[in-house]
Amino acid sequence: MNKGGNGLAHRVIVLSLALVAGLAPLPAAPAAAQGQGAGQAPAQGRPEFVEDELLVLFKRQVPAAAQATAHANANARVVREVRGLDVKVVQVPPARLANALQRYQQDPTVEYAEMNPVAYPDGMPNDASFGQQWALHNTGQNGGRADADIDAPAAWDVPAPAGATPATISIVDTGIDAGHPDLAGKVVEQRNWYDGGGTADVYNHGTHVAGIAAAATGNGIGIAGVCPECTVINAKVCSDAGGCPHDRIANGVLWSVGCEERLPDPPGGLGECVGANRSQVINMSLSSTAGSTTLQRALDRAAQRGATMACAAGNNGNSRATYPASYAACIAVAGTTSQDGKYRLSTTGTWVSVAAPADPILSTVPGGGYATKSGTSMASPHVAGLAGLLRSRGVATTRDAVRGRIESTADRIAGTGRDWSNGRINACRAMTGAGTC
Repeated sequence: MNKGGNGLAHRVIVLSLALVAGLAPLPAAPAAAQGQGAGQAPAQGRPEFVEDELLVLFKRQVPAAAQATAHANANARVVREVRGLDVKVVQVPPARLANALQRYQQDPTVEYAEMNPVAYPDGMPNDASFGQQWALHNTGQNGGRADADIDAPAAWDVPAPAGATPATISIVDTGIDAGHPDLAGKVVEQRNWYDGGGTADVYNHGTHVAGIAAAATGNGIGIAGVCPECTVINAKVCSDAGGCPHDRIANGVLWSVGCEERLPDPPGGLGECVGANRSQVINMSLSSTAGSTTLQRALDRAAQRGATMACAAGNNGNSRATYPASYAACIAVAGTTSQDGKYRLSTTGTWVSVAAPADPILSTVPGGGYATKSGTSMASPHVAGLAGLLRSRGVATTRDAVRGRIESTADRIAGTGRDWSNGRINACRAMTGAGTC
């Protein structure tokens, strides 16, 4: 099982005020806030935090005037919010970031204040030619090992009960090309939570992820998705250059389960979510090296709404926890190869729940094409697709039942118990309950 990593990550963030220099679109960190977050190396040279933003939650029933005073004392202004959690995103001149964080933390009206970490897509381009989908059915093609796969065709043979409703998978990512032939009619709702602009996949990541989980199957073209009947919602939470701040991810997750708005707060808690639950499964092929209370609470709220969440473990090549994957609400997913070995860049460890195919994976890309990519970004939607299939066919219909089925039926390949806790997923065993597939 995964361990909730937020406590440690939050303490390290608060104590070290970690920021690193990096690439556009997020500028380099101020000298006053240099360091490493969550005890880890920077995110492959990219900014680990937004350089001029903090996430602030006031205690319940703090008047607006008192909140305004706290912002003024910190020389900060509110630029956005995570409405489902009542968290304010405040902007501060970079040179004053450390001082502002300290002022908020010392303010008795503030429940918590923290840095705004940045997650990144966990897909890696692969130059291999288009190939067969060994991940779904491995016959030894292209040098793979027979049956080093998730046995999808046998899983598809399990019929749905009468009146069953196909599950919807939320792709919390860089956007989706909803006009792709293999995704046509699949994307039932879209929203840009990054900047309110378009939902297209400029970064060329979310479309690949969506295809793995739910591409049309049996239509005579392209590829097959793990969950043929599943629909998709497009929660774009990343910039077109690939940076995904935690407040945007939190908003995308909350929207996915109808918690972007809520009733008035009762004493000591958050009000009831008032939106329709748009998805039963959420995929996050994103990871950061630092955690946040804000994102953890968003995932906890989605879990309370019954969502199964698959989260890429990351491509750091070590066993250090990443976020959101290490939060308890996530099924953390490592990556495997067509030989059933560990994908060389996969983040691993017993905190990771399962493994799934990651290298190389053929799927949809913007513009109507297909290409192979590698990474735990490609592993995670195999798990999300399986969760959707379990729900769609009535095999498991609650969050806990879906997770239990996926974990308990995984194949205990080499590395199980060291690189991941439960094994490489097996869709056939999950769907049928058979001992072998």
